[in-house]
Amino acid sequence: QRIKGWASFTIDKDEGPEIAGFKPLSDINIYLNFWWRMGDQYTYHPPGDLSTEPNNMRWFNYYQIDLKISKGFDIMGLQTEFSIDIKNLLNSKFLRLLSGDRLKFYLENPNLSDSGRLPKTSDFSEPNIWEWYSYEVPPQKIYFQLSFKF
Repeated sequence: QRIKGWASFTIDKDEGPEIAGFKPLSDINIYLNFWWRMGDQYTYHPPGDLSTEPNNMRWFNYYQIDLKISKGFDIMGLQTEFSIDIKNLLNSKFLRLLSGDRLKFYLENPNLSDSGRLPKTSDFSEPNIWEWYSYEVPPQKIYFQLSFKF
């Protein structure tokens, strides 16, 4: 299952509250985009569980929130807009669904830290963090933009 949505808030030019003859929130746009999806199903039966039901467990849910804020203003009669666009606003990271013995070790050792439960590199004993996280939700990225309208 998946849910997607967005919200938008706009204050038009020359609108909004006035402070000492200045309208600081005039010509502002805020746009929020989000999605969520249910985690993948997988099969795991802990020691002592005699059932054989397939897909009896569910991995972590995934979600992402993006935010864009833009503010327009005039500089010497030139329409200018500054914006910031933040992808993955909360900088969320989600573990990739493990498989086989790696999944079994992860689930059967909840007292260990993630670095103790998750895969190591094959040639060193260092954590293999590049393989831990799903790229379905990419790392946070922040973009700044300044535009001029003639």
